[in-house]
Amino acid sequence: MRNLISEIKTKLDQSVTIKGRLISKRELGSISFLKIQDFTGICQFVTEDKSLISLIESIHPQSILEVEGKAVLDPKGNPEIHLESINVINAVKETPGIDLQSKEPKEKLETILSHRAISLRHPKYQDIFKVEAAIIQSYREFMTDFGATEFFSPLILASSSEGGAEIFELEYFDSKATLAQSAQLYKQIMVGVYERVFGLSKCFRAENSNTRRHVTEATQLEFEMGFIESIDDILEVETNAIKYILEKVYSKCEKELDRLKARRLMVPEGTFPKLTFDEACSVLEEKFKIDTEGWDDLTTESERLLCEYAREEFNSDFIFVTNFKKAAFYAYRDKEGMIHNVDLLCKEMEISSGGRRFDSYDDLKMSIVAEEMDPQDFSEYLSIFKFGMPPHGGFGIGFERLVMLITGQDNIRECILFPSDPKRIASQNIK
Repeated sequence: MRNLISEIKTKLDQSVTIKGRLISKRELGSISFLKIQDFTGICQFVTEDKSLISLIESIHPQSILEVEGKAVLDPKGNPEIHLESINVINAVKETPGIDLQSKEPKEKLETILSHRAISLRHPKYQDIFKVEAAIIQSYREFMTDFGATEFFSPLILASSSEGGAEIFELEYFDSKATLAQSAQLYKQIMVGVYERVFGLSKCFRAENSNTRRHVTEATQLEFEMGFIESIDDILEVETNAIKYILEKVYSKCEKELDRLKARRLMVPEGTFPKLTFDEACSVLEEKFKIDTEGWDDLTTESERLLCEYAREEFNSDFIFVTNFKKAAFYAYRDKEGMIHNVDLLCKEMEISSGGRRFDSYDDLKMSIVAEEMDPQDFSEYLSIFKFGMPPHGGFGIGFERLVMLITGQDNIRECILFPSDPKRIASQNIK
């Protein structure tokens, strides 16, 4: 019967059987020490048996072992096993392309990604993706408690979901198809079904960006709700969702975040601070001496500076910027022409966009035409507005950017299991 490493403290002075992976080994005089890992933790194994020591010398780290021994406490009170037998289930016969025993990866990111299937075993990446899993679980918990229903949107579409040139096209039998740029149209459709919906969706952008925060395949934490009074309803939900996520993650993943040396994000009381786009431009001009004349969007540098401003003025790593001068065709515009949209900036960059959407069939159709797109390509989407849609809005959070900022990583590719960008597909270099 297999025992788990997490159970060892309850099996003291008993013989246990552990199955796991050899992480490291070392010799100290006539004693051999092994560290073996299963999915519940890592434990040290000790032996002075010469025949076992001889066997250990021939075993490479990462080998899969079954070991038996007596569970005891070491002088510091930590559980360890006094080895009695070793069975090699699967032996490793060569050295991995990545040093998995170092505290920090020694290799460059390019090398790490080229050996991604193995580099994921490094403690650093185990910690990052443990945090990622906790973020997803916390988001689901919050949204379910909020009364939202989870939905799953398609990835292969008959036409672009947002327009523009950043589209991946593919052959689809005798027709053309595109990869989804977002789940936006589908989550609006689902508002007409459940009123409050959320999802975890993939989005694909054929954008030749090789920055540390851009990839061609990303994941969005989606949310949309009906019967909103104003954009402030959306800001309140997003603030509460992120606060809930951070509270849970900082509680569940304290050890992982400490090992990653991740600074805890600054969270203010109440809703995150908010500036209109015009107010943000005024701050950039007056405080940072940046000329924003003619701007309709923020630059990478201006996002960083506004986050700096938020920390100084509001003790917050988060700040909303609303009412941008340009937006997607579905963004609601009032009679004065103001766009009811919003971005959320965090620490140094945009992590979310959202806002109120058109709920009138005629307004939406005119907006599609104004963008020089064919309403016929959006016929199914447009049909929901013929049959009644409430005032609604929502947001999409860039999941990997959120993971990147919470775990304190410098490059988004470190926070994606198998990243795709203009130079690679699913972490493998394009040949």
